[in-house]
Formats: sequence, C-alpha cells, structure tokens
Amino acid sequence: MLAAYNGREEASQFLISQGADVNSTDQEGNSILMGAAFKGHVRVVEILLNAGADKNYKNPKGQNAFQFSNMFGRAEVTNLLSGFKSSRSKRFLTFFKSWILYVVQLTKGEKQ
Repeated sequence: MLAAYNGREEASQFLISQGADVNSTDQEGNSILMGAAFKGHVRVVEILLNAGADKNYKNPKGQNAFQFSNMFGRAEVTNLLSGFKSSRSKRFLTFFKSWILYVVQLTKGEKQ
C-alpha cells in the first residue's frame, strides 16, 4: 500500500476501510508496516497496528518492522512498536487477570 509508505494517513485509513490487506508484502517480502516504520511514519504505523498489522512478521531476511525502525533511527516508531499490544493480547491479559482473581477468591473461600 503505497499510501502507507508515503505517510498518507487519510488515504491509508480509507484503503483499510475498503478492505486493503494490512499484512500484504512487496516483491522483496517486506510488509506495509515495515515500509512505514522504515520511513518513520508514526501515525501510519499506529493506524496499521490498530487495523491488525502483524508487528512480528519477518521478511525472508529475518527482519521485522521493529528492526527496520531501529536500524534507521526512527526512535518514535521503535518505541511505538515495542510498547504496542494488540487488542487480542489485551483481551487475553484481561481474561488472565480475571481468572487469577477468581482462583484467589476460590482459595480464600476454601480456607474459611
């Protein structure tokens, strides 16, 4: 998606809303997210991540978007990628915390 590579936020959002694949790759195997990370387009990287782009995808050379941003000195993108948790991860973490609290409550009930 050339729009993301060129930092075109509105165009990227529009294309995603029309069904563009946020995990598509170019002929070298680099993802859209890698291109936006390489160019330092923070907002576009955020848009792609929120739309489900795989931040852990590795190209045929074994590189990912985090490495691209780090290699080219895109500190803000690097920080965003390192701290981003997908909504799926957030849901799992919420579930896990709830489950732990439930087990603790059960354990307390057995001791009484």
